Amino acid sequence: MNPSSTSTLKDDIAHALRTSGRYVGEIDSPLTQRRVDAQWAAHLAGRAVGVRVNVSVHEERPAHGSPRAILRVSPRA
Repeated sequence: MNPSSTSTLKDDIAHALRTSGRYVGEIDSPLTQRRVDAQWAAHLAGRAVGVRVNVSVHEERPAHGSPRAILRVSPRA
């Protein structure tokens, strides 16, 4: 993930945190570095909004398809 896509993801997550209180999205690749970059973007988005966040990445493996990683971000209680 390049710096501009990390920034875009951070902005998308920050917007979702402000408007809906949480973010759920798919990471474009289940590779480890992409997951780390997405988690970092989530924490940066939380800082931008002024909250600490819980971040989880869950890999789904559909029976007939390639695996995908789902990113979930929500404010800490």
